[in-house]
Amino acid sequence: MKYTLLLFSFLFLSISANAQLRKTVHQTFEVGDARNINLDVFGDYEVESWPGNTIMSETKIELYDASPHILKFFLEEKERYKLTLNGEGEESISLVSNDKERRGIQYKGKECFEAVKLKLYIPEDFVAVNPKTLRKKVED
Repeated sequence: MKYTLLLFSFLFLSISANAQLRKTVHQTFEVGDARNINLDVFGDYEVESWPGNTIMSETKIELYDASPHILKFFLEEKERYKLTLNGEGEESISLVSNDKERRGIQYKGKECFEAVKLKLYIPEDFVAVNPKTLRKKVED
């Protein structure tokens, strides 16, 4: 009886583990001579300074109750989590989400739960003017 219970416990855990998909996506963007960075990204995000001279985004995606091909489709075909840099080479640049609506994901008649955490690494010589705008520090 103990062994049967143990076997079913492992079986249940393996089935549960397959129901969750995780993926981390990184993108980098050249800042160039820009003095202002405008953020027009979907949802909540975290901004952190770093010693690099580029902007790096780290998007952690968790998708529940879907198959791997669904996540792959939204990553590659729909570019659901992709960011784009506009105004490259200008004084002011904008980091923009490709998909600003993010409608619910349906799979086999059920809605899939999606958790997305976005962290933006901004060069340390930029300071936040407000939650959506960063400005290059003025050297004395």
